[in-house]
This record gives sequence, C-alpha cells and structure tokens, in this order.
Amino acid sequence: MKVERIWAPTLPQALAQVKRRLGPEAVILSHGPARPPIWRFWQSWVEVVAADAMPPSPAPPEPAAPPQELLAAISDLRQEVARLGRPDSLVPQPWVHGMARLARRGVGPTLAARLLEAARRAVGDVPVEEAAADEALRTALAAWLAERCDPDPRAPRTVVLVGPTGAGKTTTLAKLAARAVLERGERVGVITADTYRIAAIDQLRTYADILGVPVKVALSAEDLAAAAEAFADMDRVFVDTPGRNFKVPLAVAELGALVRAVRPDAVDLLVPANLAPPAAEELARTFAAAGFTTRFVLTKWDEAPSPAGTFGALALLDKPLAYVTTGQAVPDDLAYPGPDSLARAVWEGGDLT
Repeated sequence: MKVERIWAPTLPQALAQVKRRLGPEAVILSHGPARPPIWRFWQSWVEVVAADAMPPSPAPPEPAAPPQELLAAISDLRQEVARLGRPDSLVPQPWVHGMARLARRGVGPTLAARLLEAARRAVGDVPVEEAAADEALRTALAAWLAERCDPDPRAPRTVVLVGPTGAGKTTTLAKLAARAVLERGERVGVITADTYRIAAIDQLRTYADILGVPVKVALSAEDLAAAAEAFADMDRVFVDTPGRNFKVPLAVAELGALVRAVRPDAVDLLVPANLAPPAAEELARTFAAAGFTTRFVLTKWDEAPSPAGTFGALALLDKPLAYVTTGQAVPDDLAYPGPDSLARAVWEGGDLT
C-alpha cells in the first residue's frame, strides 16, 4: 500500500492531488486543518493523508474438519428439520403452493407464518381452493406492507442518507436531487461528508454540475452544520455520508454526530435488497439501537433474486419504507411503490411501478 501526506490551500485542491497521485479509488485515511508554509501564513491550509486502493484481504484458513460423531449428529439434525419443515407436514394442502412461492421470493419463515395466519383468518373456516389461498396470501402481504410504507415519502425537506459501503447512497442521492429539480422545479442543495473516497466526491460533483445544483464538502460535524445553514433558503437539501463498517461502535457514534449536526427532517437507512437476510437484520438492529434513523430504503432491487429477504430487517428497524431503487439510471430507477404494487412485485417477481 502506498500512503502519502498532501497539503493544499483547499480541500478540493488536496483531493485533486490525491486523485492524480494515487488514482480515483484512493482512500482518505485522515484530513483536517494544517499549518501553511511560512510564506503563506495568512492562508488556512488542509492536510490529507491518503492511500491507494487496498489489495484484497487474504482468504481465511480452512477450518479444521469436525469430529466424525459431530458430523453424524449434524446429519441427524438436518434430517429431522427437513421432516418437520416440509410444507405438507405443517401447512394445509391448498396453502402449500402460495407458501412455497413466498419462500422462493425470499419471505422469511417468521413473516410467512404470520401471513399464513392472517390469510386463513380472512378466509375463515370455509374450504378454499389453491387460487383463492394464493390471493389471500398476496392480500395479507399487501396489508402487512401497508402498515410499513411511508404515506408521504417526498415530504421531508432535509434528508440524510446513511448505510453500509456499497449500498448506493451517492447514486440514490443523485436520483432524489434530480427528481426534485426536474420534476418539481425545486431549488436543491447537496452536501457530502463522504470524504473517504475520492471517486464518490467526483461522482457527486458530476451529477450536481449536470443538474446545476451547488455542492458543499464537509470535513466535520461543524462543517455539516455550517453547510446546512448556508442552504437554509433551498427547497430541498440532501446529505451523503460515508459508508463504514457499522459493526464497529465508534463508526456508528461518529455517524450519529454527523446526523445530529444537520438536524434533518429524515434519516434514510439504505439497505441493499441483495444483502443476505442475517446481515440485513444485523444492520437494522444496529441502527435501531442507535436511534437516529427515521426511514427504511431498499436499494438494488434489480440485483436481488429474492428481494423480500430484507423484509425481516424492515420489521426489525420498525420505520416506514420510503422508496426503492431499481437500477443505476439517474433519475429513472427510483420508485415510490404502494403496498399493493410492492406486494405484486414480490409475489409475481415483476417490476416495481
């Protein structure tokens, strides 16, 4: 890894040098004010420490083989689980088809059982055909989503986007800003605190230049507060934040300080739809405990074969679903689906409308 310390009069100039020396994928290790050269004592300078792209981590060592008796016990346990978990052993026959469809779409067992209970309660004790059972399950899913969809997702003025690395925060911000400018004619300001990736700043500036909206780069919580104040006359303000490893408590605490500095109307947690359900649920628990997230956003719907696998995280965060992103195109691939259209897309595997 190559590490360099760079000084410049302004942050954009320092970042330009980082990009030129270390490439667009360089990682910012630290940044802050620096002492200017003695012949420029009247100026305030910035110091940036950056590194080129890190090589991939070595593969972990292969785990030791478990003892033979443990393998036999695991095999017996799996056979028992398979016997108990067969749909025809737990679910009446007319409902098997619909429950299998929910499982293929990624709906977890806890939610699926809840939907089955609601659907059977709605149908009553009368005999039901398979098609009617399917429709009752889809209706139960729509009703569950209706309790969790934001009824007015475009209302918040100042919106902060948070989430893990790779969740699509920068592209999603560009979509939101473009919709506000092009569809509603609003005056928009953009703030980025993601100073850890040079490419992210360049990407956001490119979108902003196309839309004709101003961008401010914030190095600290104080910078964020000042940027938000400078945009006080804007109709809408969108704030990008760095993606970090949110399994680290310090990273969550740092993000909370940034969020509080802006005093936003909404804090959107972006969860990739292709994230494994256990990872999505762990992410939701972390942000639920942190207490500053106000909405749930599903990104990368188009990349997930079973996007409903993140519905467990939606239930755990217990915040409304605001919108869904469905691709990379700006501003087109962003949807505000209602519960019926979202349930239909899950059930049928089709596009969101």
